[in-house]
Amino acid sequence: MEKKILILCTGNSCRSQMAHGFLQSFDDGLDVHSAGTRASGKLNPKAVEVMKEAGIDISHHTSDSVEKYLNEEWDYVITVCGGANESCPTFSGKVKHSLHIGFDDPSDATGTPEFIDSEFRRVRDEIKAAFYEFYQENILLKYLNDRPDNVPICHCSEITLGEIRAAVRAGCKDIKCVRDYARKHKTGYCKELSPDRKCCHNRFNEVINQLIARNNE
Repeated sequence: MEKKILILCTGNSCRSQMAHGFLQSFDDGLDVHSAGTRASGKLNPKAVEVMKEAGIDISHHTSDSVEKYLNEEWDYVITVCGGANESCPTFSGKVKHSLHIGFDDPSDATGTPEFIDSEFRRVRDEIKAAFYEFYQENILLKYLNDRPDNVPICHCSEITLGEIRAAVRAGCKDIKCVRDYARKHKTGYCKELSPDRKCCHNRFNEVINQLIARNNE
């Protein structure tokens, strides 16, 4: 079941655009858009640059006014403003779930070029982690049967849902087994596994358990 998600901020030039890019990369079956209450009409070049470093091209995105989307119905509208001096926008259209996931605005950073770059990367990485958690909890875990095999299970994108399905069918029933199965079959493995072999995302084991339950039905 396709989910319609709108990511909302003020200028729609930086944070909302990065969140848009990451969420769409997690699952191309989602219908994701972003907008601003006072859209700038252009993307922040530094946001485009750091997203490209992460392997995601958002250069084709447009900066749109929220007015464009008011007559549509949305499953989720998510605001991403974060600073104490920001006025977080509201959405007056039809929406089932309104959420707020706030981040600092890296375009406000001042200092050396190196520091500004580091701020954009920091916020980019925070957005990726937070929106991956949103995706796993609100989309993937509720609609496992409808998601395609190429959906990543860990936010470093090295293990896919299809690989986990294959591991479950082969009898693997825990994180270590799935990780070893993936390595054995050269399907890739999570680069962010901690020394105790737990995956980088705390929902990983729940995904496996739900797939096992479905496999045993």
